[in-house]
Amino acid sequence: MYSFKDVSKMNNREVHTPHAMQAFVAFDKAALAEGAIPRKYKELMAIAVANIRPTEHQKPRDENREELNRRRRGEVMRHAWSLILLMIAVLPGVGVAADFRLTSPTIKEQGTIGNEHVLNGFGCSGGNVSPELRWERAPKETKSFAVTVYDPDAPTGSGWWHWIVFNISPNTTSLQAGAGKADGSSAPKGSIQSMTDFGQEGYGGPCPPQGDKPHRYIYTVYALKVDQLPPKKEAPGAMVGYYLNQNALGKASLTATYGR
Repeated sequence: MYSFKDVSKMNNREVHTPHAMQAFVAFDKAALAEGAIPRKYKELMAIAVANIRPTEHQKPRDENREELNRRRRGEVMRHAWSLILLMIAVLPGVGVAADFRLTSPTIKEQGTIGNEHVLNGFGCSGGNVSPELRWERAPKETKSFAVTVYDPDAPTGSGWWHWIVFNISPNTTSLQAGAGKADGSSAPKGSIQSMTDFGQEGYGGPCPPQGDKPHRYIYTVYALKVDQLPPKKEAPGAMVGYYLNQNALGKASLTATYGR
C-alpha cells in the first residue's frame, strides 16, 4: 500500500507506469487514513479513482503496438493529472470552505428541536425564539453572511422558509438567541430579514402538520462574495435563495428535526 506521501511525490513525475497507477488508486484509502483529506470527500475521490483506470481499446488491424501503448499512456496521464488537481482542490488549507462550520448550544445535529424554538401559532404553542447560532472558519474572501432556516419536508411541493436574514457583516461570527424578532431589534446592524413562508419577516419556528413524520429543519449560514444582496425585505424566499447560491463562497449547515 502506498502512503499519501508516496503518492504526493509523484506530482512532479511522468505518470504512466503500472506502479504509478496502483499508487493513485490507493490514494483514496491512504489519504483518508492519514487525515489528509476530509472524510466528506470520500465519495468524490472514489469517483475520480474509478475514472483513472485506462479504457481498454480493441487494437485496430492497421495500428501497431507502439501506437496503442502511446495512446494508453496519454489516457493515464490525463486521468492522473485530473486526480492531482482534485487532490489540490480538497487538501486542508486550500479549500477553506471545507472547514466552514455551524453550531448551536441548543440545536444539535440530527437532534430534536426544543419547544423554546417551536412556533407559537398554527396549532403549536412554542416560544418561537430563534436559536443562538455560531460559525467559524469561513472563507477569507467573505464579504457578508446570510442565515436561513428551511424545511424541505413541508407538504407544499417547494418546502418552507422559516427564516431568512442576509447582509450580515463579515465580522459577525454568531447570532444571539432571539435575533429573529420580527421587528428586527435583535438582528445584526444593517442586516435584512426578508419574507418567510408565514407571510412575514423574522423567525418562524417549526410547526409541521400533526401526524406527519418529524420534519427536517436545515439551519444554514452562507459566506458570500458580495457585501450586499439586491433583494428587499419583501422578497420571497425563493428569490433570496437564488441570490445566495449565485454568490456563495461556501456554506455550513446544521440539521435537526421536529414532529408532533
